[in-house]
Amino acid sequence: MMKMKKSIALLACTFLAHSSPAANAATVTQVNYTDASDGSSLSGYLAVPDGATADDPRPVIVLIGNWDGVNDFERERAEMFTNDLGYVTMAVAIYNSTDPAEPVEFDDKLALATRYRSDPALGASRIDAAMAVLKGNPFVDMDRVAFVGYCLGGSIALMLALGGRDDVSAVAAFHGGLDLFSLGDLMPVKPKVLILSGGEDSSDSTASIIKMEEALNAGNATWQISRYSGVVHSFANHLAGEAYDEYVGPRSHANFYAFVKEAFGETEFKSDHPAEFDVKEVKYSTTDDGFNMTGYVSLPEGASPDKALPAVIIIHDASGVDDYEKTRAQMLSDEGYIAFAADVFGDDNGGYDMTDMPQLFEYITKLRVGDIALANKRINAAIDAVLDLDGAKVDPTKIALIGYCFGGTAVINYAMSGETRAKGIASFHGGLAQGVAPVDGNISAAMLIQSGGVDDAASDIEDLEAAMNLGNTMWEYSRYSDVEHSFTKWGGDQFGDYNARADVRSWDDTKSFFVKLFEDDGTTMPGKTVDDTEETPEDTPSSAISAFSVSSVAGLAGLVSLVLSLQ
Repeated sequence: MMKMKKSIALLACTFLAHSSPAANAATVTQVNYTDASDGSSLSGYLAVPDGATADDPRPVIVLIGNWDGVNDFERERAEMFTNDLGYVTMAVAIYNSTDPAEPVEFDDKLALATRYRSDPALGASRIDAAMAVLKGNPFVDMDRVAFVGYCLGGSIALMLALGGRDDVSAVAAFHGGLDLFSLGDLMPVKPKVLILSGGEDSSDSTASIIKMEEALNAGNATWQISRYSGVVHSFANHLAGEAYDEYVGPRSHANFYAFVKEAFGETEFKSDHPAEFDVKEVKYSTTDDGFNMTGYVSLPEGASPDKALPAVIIIHDASGVDDYEKTRAQMLSDEGYIAFAADVFGDDNGGYDMTDMPQLFEYITKLRVGDIALANKRINAAIDAVLDLDGAKVDPTKIALIGYCFGGTAVINYAMSGETRAKGIASFHGGLAQGVAPVDGNISAAMLIQSGGVDDAASDIEDLEAAMNLGNTMWEYSRYSDVEHSFTKWGGDQFGDYNARADVRSWDDTKSFFVKLFEDDGTTMPGKTVDDTEETPEDTPSSAISAFSVSSVAGLAGLVSLVLSLQ
């Protein structure tokens, strides 16, 4: 039996259109079948790639659609998955021929979605009927099965995972309406789980995200949760009109593709960071007090004083600027950016003995909590240094910050506190338990947060989401199960352990985030809000938002209560 080739690499995030080229030339046919448990007549679509044979069976994606039945969206998605991935895809029916199979009226959709969400056994029976069809197909490798669902289908896919389903490798839910179903009795979760959620989805509240995370942890699941600001229910449905988001829709599908390839054993997550780096030392200082710092720049091929390029400034972790930050600079310059590993601690470490753990933590706490303005001043000095580099030219409108550990908090604080010189920030294992800077007006930087599920509490992310919403900025976060602090640091350190899955996935996300951030095509990252009532089964009030301040958690609770009382 032939097997699809396994790759070991840092994955490049590919943005996919719903009309993808037919790389695997899918053949799509309608399939009529029966649910043996109740005799229901069902109809779906089966997409098979050219080249699939009994000697070369392919993994299969079971596609569970939204609340209006199996129609053009499900058919086109099945074709897209097969074209792009080379898998068999079956768009399966949940509604039978008398439900009706394709409800049109809102009340009919709502009644049917409620019925199937509230009866997990019935939904499971419909999936069993589709699985029986697939088991009889010699082109299908039934040892590699993924369930992916949209809206109602996302709910059903998650219910199957949480219900102890063990004949599936991976489960993914796009805007799965997490507010709208009960978790029921929890069992060990066998498949890997990916949840893709819209920050403005009225049926995916932050509270339901936290509840789902807790349930997945209770089931010892391997999971990833990615959430995107400014997008509503049906953000991944290209036929949903204004609800579809042209940035998040393809981005979330690329996320799913990387996820399912790893779940099927085609990709092994392994860091391929370079063994060497080419950096140049840069001495610089703050302008008002002459505080001296030393950074390291890595220039991309073709950099010159005549060609303005984007720049990414790296803010170090608790150990200061070392080979890790220099290597990350090399990796960023390999992507075409001017990369600068900045120094926030200073040449004399501010007079602190960094070999003494109490003094180290005192200094870190001062810069990340006690005197955020001081940290911001030193970051601005790094920006000045980048704009004054010899042999290279930086576009001042295209500067981003990326931070790890201490630096992960520092770049969040920089954005939160009203600084405007960074177009975007990316934070890795930022250690959010100590809080972040209070929001000072609108946040000008787009924000990408990469968080370990063991490192930051879910409530920390909830508070951060509220603060980012208050700052009216574009944000995105991803959280990874069983991942501790320092998950991107090769070999780990005294604060946490390296995790290849989270490192590769988060780095891939960050590279594609920067590509979009620095584009010149006139498009914008997500931030729109449209009325999603027509595409949402239940009109659930959005959760209130408020600032998250290091100085007043009690004030946060009071403000939330005040906002709720005014609704």
